[in-house]
Amino acid sequence: MEVADKNCPKRAFIKYKAKEQLRLALDNSESYEPLDEELFLAITATYFRAPKNQKFAYPCRTREEANEIANRIATELAGTYKQLKLRQKNLIIRQLNALL
Repeated sequence: MEVADKNCPKRAFIKYKAKEQLRLALDNSESYEPLDEELFLAITATYFRAPKNQKFAYPCRTREEANEIANRIATELAGTYKQLKLRQKNLIIRQLNALL
């Protein structure tokens, strides 16, 4: 019998996969922009603390199922990062942030 924890998606693996997706996207973009580590860490910390996102905390039946969950979460994290970076570039949002 396998250890149940062996089939859990791991936070470190999820973060790694999300960073790889972002690095590929940033490398393929026309303007080189380094990964904002501080923003990425804030996104991941918020995501992992949210009660609705606790899928990674429970054992899966198979390693493939755990990898599928890890890939889905990594894609969500990368997508959130991209959305936030786009919003940071928006002139209106920058002006509103300057007023704060």
